[in-house]
Amino acid sequence: YNWNKGKGLRVLAIDTLLNDNRDDMRAFVKQFNMNFDVLVDETDAIAGGWEVMGLPTTFFVKPDGTVAKVHVGQLTADQLKDYLKLIMPN
Repeated sequence: YNWNKGKGLRVLAIDTLLNDNRDDMRAFVKQFNMNFDVLVDETDAIAGGWEVMGLPTTFFVKPDGTVAKVHVGQLTADQLKDYLKLIMPN
């Protein structure tokens, strides 16, 4: 997930703990070798504030803070590449 790190890309994951607990989350992060920050939304304040309607939900946010794309559900590699083009400078 460091493809565009030099260009300012930052990847964050947020777990609501809706369907698991902290131990399950840590095991998942380890199993999939997630090398980015994984945050916990214990009160669902973030999910509610961003109006998350399904999990997983991915937000692609431009450097100016505007949301370029919201994707609900699992992403394919091709979708990810296409969405990153929306937010990353050339």
